Amino acid sequence: MLGLNIKELVAFLQSRYQYLDNISLEIERQYELCKQELALTPIAHCRDMRESVDILLKENESRFNNDYYLSTLEELALLLSTHLSETELAEEVLKFKNNLEPLIEELRQNLQEVNIVDLQHDDLLNPTSNIESTLQYELPKFYSCVLGHRRYEDPLFEFYLKRINEVSSDKYQLKVSDSDGQLLLKLKLILTNIS
Repeated sequence: MLGLNIKELVAFLQSRYQYLDNISLEIERQYELCKQELALTPIAHCRDMRESVDILLKENESRFNNDYYLSTLEELALLLSTHLSETELAEEVLKFKNNLEPLIEELRQNLQEVNIVDLQHDDLLNPTSNIESTLQYELPKFYSCVLGHRRYEDPLFEFYLKRINEVSSDKYQLKVSDSDGQLLLKLKLILTNIS
């Protein structure tokens, strides 16, 4: 037997480590105070969705710079500033972009309240489609190439485009010459409009 007295051990641990609970409580208190202060600073409203996203990018940075919100806002910025030369897609593009408004408003509301939670309207930016199972290898690679700006590093990038074009019956014609924004926007249209 070691001859340890449980009461002595508990007293020792409390005397040595009780301060960790106090530190944890103080950090939590200061975090909540900071959230309350930030929530009092209003976020500017703007009619233009692209400008709104720029404002929200700055606000996200000053309100704990959440990576999830940052990547969502950067993707929104890219999509909203992208234009397609294919006139036959103009109506679909306009509809897709206008449908992003509830997501942008949700981001604004959450950032205003400093309530960083999963987005309920995330499906507007990341629509699900039946073709995802067909392209389960290509889509993650495509996103990595386009959003990670690594398309020239992946020797199979043209293959990914070819497969996506095949599945979408070449309606959207993703091309190597398209910009990252154009490729991403065309993919979002495919996922939104093709079952």
